[in-house]
Amino acid sequence: MADFAQFTLSGILGRRVVDRTGLTGYFDLDVDFEPMPMSPPPPVPVAPLYSRPAPFIGPAFFAAFESQLGLRLNDETGPVEFLVIDRVEKPVQP
Repeated sequence: MADFAQFTLSGILGRRVVDRTGLTGYFDLDVDFEPMPMSPPPPVPVAPLYSRPAPFIGPAFFAAFESQLGLRLNDETGPVEFLVIDRVEKPVQP
């Protein structure tokens, strides 16, 4: 489930997804849903370079995910680890 959340759902939603199910092992998941037509997201004020708006996915995806798999996606915020490069210098040649 952790791999499914990190690689599959994060890729679909365009944002980080964390697995909190506590389920281990491998599962064969099959979800049927009617995809909504993709529409552009609403305009976003000047956003930092490292963020991107999530693609629009209709409620049918989330409803199918919960009703067919019994799993719910909750929108939460929390701390995220990232690397800050404070300074870069060329190496000194001996």
